[in-house]
Amino acid sequence: MLCVGCGATSAPPPTGTGDLTVSATTTGSNLDPDGYTVTIDGGASQAIGIAGSVTFAALGAGSHSVQLTGVAANCTVSGSNPQTVSVPAGGTAQVSWAVSCAAEAVLYTQQFTGSDGSDWPAPWAPIGGFIPVHDIQGNRGRFSSATGHIGRMLLGGFSQRDVDARWVFSYEDPGNQGAGIYVRQDGQYVGNGYALFLEGVSAGGPYLGVWRGVNGVETRFAFVQGPVPFTAGTTYHFRFQVVQLTATSTQLRGKVWPDGTAEPIAWTIEATDGTAVLQNVAGTLAFDDVNYAGMSHVFVDSLRVIAP
Repeated sequence: MLCVGCGATSAPPPTGTGDLTVSATTTGSNLDPDGYTVTIDGGASQAIGIAGSVTFAALGAGSHSVQLTGVAANCTVSGSNPQTVSVPAGGTAQVSWAVSCAAEAVLYTQQFTGSDGSDWPAPWAPIGGFIPVHDIQGNRGRFSSATGHIGRMLLGGFSQRDVDARWVFSYEDPGNQGAGIYVRQDGQYVGNGYALFLEGVSAGGPYLGVWRGVNGVETRFAFVQGPVPFTAGTTYHFRFQVVQLTATSTQLRGKVWPDGTAEPIAWTIEATDGTAVLQNVAGTLAFDDVNYAGMSHVFVDSLRVIAP
């Protein structure tokens, strides 16, 4: 019998549902206590511990893409990521990852402790002349700015291009204040650098913004509105990562979250910048405070800077 136009036929797609169990193991130093995130097909996600497992139930039988994210910069995932796995109808598929972490390269760390009324630990120093107060109070660094001016505390003797800076601080009057951290700062009050800044209601916020300073002209070129509740006495964690991507482009990423909560896996704000004078240059660090009304204080608990 002759069959004209007949050809091979593909098997029908699988039907029904199955489960997928994902596991992770982590070895090395400076393990990420917040763990990771597992995402299926770019959609459904679950948190997974550094030595844990999670199960996705009732997935459609067939092929799925599984990805592990939220891995710290000092950690490496072995094998393919994402992985492709076939989930059997009525059964359970398995996926596992091994993560290894290297010791962080700590560039600078400081706890702002001391007797009340003593000065900030050297080599921190005020610059620009608009800081009426800079001292230690309650084992925190305290500083303020004259109304309508930037008060800046500068770290002397530090010079790095790429940094991952983690700053812990609080506001006295957040509705009338803004505060942030500068990197690649050139040591001048009217100078250059990049900053991550969290500002209050008086500035049209609250918002978290990424700024560039060029010859003292400061420009906000990326921001997100109201990323966290903005209240007096709340201790905030800042993370500002600045990395030279190419010879002409820098990546800037920031997060902010209240003390007592987990660090968000995703960056709160991300931007790139190609301002020529800020590319491929090392600089120091600085803390800024702005008072739109009054002369309230910012309190600094700690600063830790690692290589990204």
